[in-house]
Amino acid sequence: MAIFARKIDTGEAVWVYQMTPFDQWDYDGINENMLEDLTVDGKARKVLVHFDRNGFAYVLDRSDGTLLRANKYVTTNWAEKVDMKTGRPVKVKEHSPFAPGATLRPARRPWAARTSSRARSTRRSLAWRTARPTTGAWKTSPRSARTRSRARCTCSPTCTCIRRNRASPAKFKKFNFLTGETVWEIPDPYPNWGGALVTDGGLAFYGSLNGDFRAVDRANGKVLWQRRLGSGIIGNPITYKVAGKQYVSVWSGIGGWIGLPVTAGLDLSDKFGAIGATAMTKAANLDKDTDGWNSLHVPCPNENGGDKLSW
Repeated sequence: MAIFARKIDTGEAVWVYQMTPFDQWDYDGINENMLEDLTVDGKARKVLVHFDRNGFAYVLDRSDGTLLRANKYVTTNWAEKVDMKTGRPVKVKEHSPFAPGATLRPARRPWAARTSSRARSTRRSLAWRTARPTTGAWKTSPRSARTRSRARCTCSPTCTCIRRNRASPAKFKKFNFLTGETVWEIPDPYPNWGGALVTDGGLAFYGSLNGDFRAVDRANGKVLWQRRLGSGIIGNPITYKVAGKQYVSVWSGIGGWIGLPVTAGLDLSDKFGAIGATAMTKAANLDKDTDGWNSLHVPCPNENGGDKLSW
């Protein structure tokens, strides 16, 4: 739950920033850090950008660890905000485990805010990423020596938000991590579990768990092209060039925590199975998806202003 800056030669810690002190929600903090050179508040800075599973997007000065931004990028109510002076989250009591035996319903859980990679636009404070809001009941466990005499959340989530004809459980969005603004977003009836890829030609690529692989106009979020693959997509798109032609490639095949009930043949009537993944799979009809693996390789549109729809 902490980001360390260390000297490569000695391993000495230069600074450290902790996103969720005494993480009582299992937010982990394992998502990648991106290093960028940006102008922030009129000053050129070497920054580190981190989208955390606690629902906040952090921007730090990577030379000294100064917190520059902490904006919510998904719906989250465990904390009101991050105190920019102390760097600590301002917790919301009714959604935080202050005492044992309480039932909490935080608006998001660790897997909701991303386990997949995101894409960045060079020289701009924009990122393209997937988001998966989830809800469910948490029960705080008794204090113990192991938890340093503090209450901690345990949960048997049912992932109640993923049902058809209700609010979309997933979104692919363009997000400004300096202003906290969502520029545009594309709802998806399935939880997004794959990464994103952006190109200099103005496109963003990503895949859905139902198998749709899409090319999106980065400027306005319009879906320009999509193709249904043989299985759900949790892979990260990549691009490469062969004989002067650029290609985009992605693996398809449902898997990971979200795909476990399908690939392992778990009992979907058990709403608590695989930490709630069985309920999520059943509600989203992911059990109807095939679990075969395959790959797609398609020519990329002309990166020099060519027709974005010519494939």
